Amino acid sequence: MLWDSEQRLIFSNSVASDMFSGASDLLPGMHISEFVEAGFDKGFFALLKIGKKELISSISRGIINNPGADIPIAGGVHLNLTAQPLKEGGSIALLRDVTEIRQRENQLRLNQERYVKATPFLIVYEWDGETKTLNINASSNSGTNNRDDISEGVAYLDRVHPDDREACRSEFIRYLKNEIESFDVEYRRKTAMRAPYRWSRDRATAIRDKSGKTLKLYGVIEDIEDRKTLQLALEKELAKALSVS
Repeated sequence: MLWDSEQRLIFSNSVASDMFSGASDLLPGMHISEFVEAGFDKGFFALLKIGKKELISSISRGIINNPGADIPIAGGVHLNLTAQPLKEGGSIALLRDVTEIRQRENQLRLNQERYVKATPFLIVYEWDGETKTLNINASSNSGTNNRDDISEGVAYLDRVHPDDREACRSEFIRYLKNEIESFDVEYRRKTAMRAPYRWSRDRATAIRDKSGKTLKLYGVIEDIEDRKTLQLALEKELAKALSVS
């Protein structure tokens, strides 16, 4: 969609027109406020907690300069709006139907919530695909006071044992680049910088676009200290027995 400096529509292709057909016809010369008001009155926008004036103001700003924001509409549909100002005035706004992506994200969140309740010593994290920030949360049984008090992805690696750090980072990057089918690694990490290292199992699932680019990543870190300690002890005993024989 192409808008002039006064926020009046200059051009809209058929895709955008179809997406917004439930709100109003996108007519050249129409002001953005007219369109939003018509859609609001018809219940097109699924934003129950936002008033008409606030919605008009928000979308009016959104079509000028916007790196990307979702607009939930009736029927569970999510449209993602991005906009960029033009040098000669006005702006160009792009719409993308991200309903399927949001549904998959919500399902993953729901699965994680169920898993947290069923599994002890669990940490859940989310990575947004763009920055180095990890949004980390922990189950009440994780031994981390329900929070893993680190949020920077780079700093997070400081929690990982030096001997395991490079392998963990390498596998994570390979999975982000879609070079391997799954991310499932075991390593030693600290729940706090002064805490002792404990063995953990880290598994993740990626949400990717059609080109294979990672958009978001959801993961779980499970404490496997007891199992790993037993496993290593058994391996040590087996090696000792074999050396004697």
